Amino acid sequence: MAHENGTATAGGAPPGNSNAIRHGLTCAALPKGAGHVRVVTLNLRREIENAIMEARGEVSLYDACIVQTAVRWERVALLASLWLRREAMLTPDQRLNFSREVARASGERDKCLRLLGLHAKERQGAID
Repeated sequence: MAHENGTATAGGAPPGNSNAIRHGLTCAALPKGAGHVRVVTLNLRREIENAIMEARGEVSLYDACIVQTAVRWERVALLASLWLRREAMLTPDQRLNFSREVARASGERDKCLRLLGLHAKERQGAID
């Protein structure tokens, strides 16, 4: 972009604008019929990024990568839950494995939140 006088200006969102935290890290395509998983995970990403912005004022590249990992684990949990509900022909062992994956993915997501330092703020808010 350029001013009327022809000098160049920096592009991008102004400071404080949530568009400034967009980083280009995206999730892979989802299976047919799992569109709601995309909505839920995008909302989670937005909430985590907003919490980071509130705590630190910016989302670093490292933060963005940890957020992406947390969102990917949430996607695993949601997809495993979806398949557990949809697939009527699963054996008891397969059902148990899907259930374990939901729990494991949730734990891995929570590890990411701890890496971001978001757990301490939540815990402190609960005590207040």
